[in-house]
Amino acid sequence: MTIIKTDRLILRRFHCNDWMDLYEYLTKEQVVKYEPYGVLTDFDCKKEAAIRSRNEAFIAVCLRDSNKLIGNIYFEQQEPRSGRDKKMRSVVSGIYRHT
Repeated sequence: MTIIKTDRLILRRFHCNDWMDLYEYLTKEQVVKYEPYGVLTDFDCKKEAAIRSRNEAFIAVCLRDSNKLIGNIYFEQQEPRSGRDKKMRSVVSGIYRHT
């Protein structure tokens, strides 16, 4: 994936060491309320960061000035697989939603 930079954000691939930032937002019930999974533990976040680092469907959303992970974007292939039909989901840490 090509890294995309805006004035405030960086969109990049996940790294295994992103698990601590994942933990900050995926352990909040209000953040994962509409996700197909519940609140995660620290162990779950370590595992999830490793999975996401190998899966190009997940894009890490980071603050440009600190490279802090604040959320993610997920693209899911829809059926039939025409190549263009994808569904997008995003999750952003609650403290960064309105800044």
